[in-house]
Amino acid sequence: MKKSEEAVREAAKRLEEEAQRQQANGATNSAARLEAMAKLEDAGRRIKHLRIAAEHLHEAGVHDLADQLLEKAEVMEREAEAAKRHMA
Repeated sequence: MKKSEEAVREAAKRLEEEAQRQQANGATNSAARLEAMAKLEDAGRRIKHLRIAAEHLHEAGVHDLADQLLEKAEVMEREAEAAKRHMA
């Protein structure tokens, strides 16, 4: 076998190995992205429940605690938005 043929085969082998590594990394990245999306959805549900709880507390006359929950919900919303921007 000529040296040039051997070099081409070696280069092809390296490219194939690199493609396999990238494909494996892509699967890992996809799993991480799905996990992050699930966490964001969960955060959205918790924010919704905090807002509902704050509304009920206001109706019950417990305004200080209701305001604290609304502040917590706003912080969580900002964090979720930042996480979404980071994912994009």
